[in-house]
Amino acid sequence: MSSQNRADVFVGVHKGLRRGLLGLSQKMGSVDWSDAEDVKTVEAEFKNMVYFLREHAENEDTIQAPSLEAKAPGATRQMIEDHHRIEKQIDQLEKDWETAAKENFPHASCYRLYLSYNR
Repeated sequence: MSSQNRADVFVGVHKGLRRGLLGLSQKMGSVDWSDAEDVKTVEAEFKNMVYFLREHAENEDTIQAPSLEAKAPGATRQMIEDHHRIEKQIDQLEKDWETAAKENFPHASCYRLYLSYNR
């Protein structure tokens, strides 16, 4: 099988993750942080996104990476390093959310959260 005919198991899921990340960015940029119902909706989506990002990385690292490594040693090194870096960013995002929530979502904390999320 040529590489042009080979199924790409990464494209679809990454496309879906990017779509979800962009949608949440738009919602975080337009939410009324003083409206508890708006915040609750965004919080649920934020928590779902964090869950899916972690689940996705775990899946790639434990299921897909070993198969790829068996065929091409070293091929997944960058991907796994990226997942570790992203995990630290996700941890920080959760801390930023918790800080904003403890402070009752003031503008300054929410703006920091929004900027952190978009990094």
